[in-house]
Amino acid sequence: MLLRECARPAHRVEGGLHRDQHIAVVLDDLELLIKLRADAIGWLCSALEAEQAEHVMRPHCDALAVDLLLVRHLYIIS
Repeated sequence: MLLRECARPAHRVEGGLHRDQHIAVVLDDLELLIKLRADAIGWLCSALEAEQAEHVMRPHCDALAVDLLLVRHLYIIS
């Protein structure tokens, strides 16, 4: 649907932006949200690594390792 919207000729919409300009703003916002999500996942990954390093001998270390792997996977695909 978004591609169809982009393919339509630009025309004035309320607020003074052309439709293609409005779509560009929305896409920029989405790109920023994706970057912020990746940054947050990267921060969480670092925090889990630090916690794992502090609790190497604790019984929940395996659970932390699994969490860390899942977070790394999310970071890579985002």
